[in-house]
Amino acid sequence: MATIALTERDHEQARAITANWVEAPALIVTSPYTRTRQTAAPTIARFPDAPVKTWPIEEFTYLQPAR
Repeated sequence: MATIALTERDHEQARAITANWVEAPALIVTSPYTRTRQTAAPTIARFPDAPVKTWPIEEFTYLQPAR
């Protein structure tokens, strides 16, 4: 499981994006990865009533259709 944390700049960007949203999202989806949870954190904090789901989304390193 990837555990690489966001940099301070990444955190700032996530906060900046969230600050521009007017309406709560219908659903906030993250993966189990640290970076996705950290990226979603400002949105979750701003819209505490929005449902949050963690889906088993994983990275891949190939683009071949046969895989």
